[in-house]
Amino acid sequence: MLIFLYSLYFHFMKCVFSILVSVCQILVVVLFFYLVRKKRESIGHKVGKTWGKIVLFLSFIKVKKDIAPLPDSDANYFFAPNHQSSFDIYLCYAFLPKSFIWVAKKSLFIIPLFGWAMWMMGHISVERDNSQKGAASLRKIIQKIKNGISIAIFPEGTRSVDGKLLPFKKGVFGLARLSGLPIVPVLIKNSGRVAKKYKFRIDPRIVIEFKTFDPINSKDKEAESKLRLILEKEL
Repeated sequence: MLIFLYSLYFHFMKCVFSILVSVCQILVVVLFFYLVRKKRESIGHKVGKTWGKIVLFLSFIKVKKDIAPLPDSDANYFFAPNHQSSFDIYLCYAFLPKSFIWVAKKSLFIIPLFGWAMWMMGHISVERDNSQKGAASLRKIIQKIKNGISIAIFPEGTRSVDGKLLPFKKGVFGLARLSGLPIVPVLIKNSGRVAKKYKFRIDPRIVIEFKTFDPINSKDKEAESKLRLILEKEL
């Protein structure tokens, strides 16, 4: 019963703050429209980072962090986290050491307020089943990278039900090679036990692990297998 009441509390607070943050990000675009897009995206990311930290704080869930220093703090990176639950988004916002844009499935962008804020803040949607639109999304991503920004993408494309690493989506590492950005492996462990896919119940007793590793050269032909090896070993 206590777990149910806690889950009810968490989902309510999460929704309230997600709506507030989405509105704030939309207002950032409206109020700072005169600024260059990169500056607006940076401000919006700070709002998102605050959102991630607040949601995690309200969840009372402990997170064990181990963030590897980036070789060049001024450079941009291709963050590649595994995906276990909705908590992964809060974790990445809260703890990744650089501003970034998400590359995410198109369905997220049609969610009222939340999806609109994602679009207005410059995050990029990918339509997996339409090669023509997928190519257009790819061009947008490459242009963003040329303009100087890091990106984050879940290589599995969806949440794992059992916590085990799923097959990586085709095209993710082609994108990484085209971007030329170093790939930063990001481990998220136990978030799937806290919030299982398709389940209402949230378990605050479990400690989540969040860890980043030294970057992998995206031009390396073994980049995909190296990323998988690192994540599978830690999981």
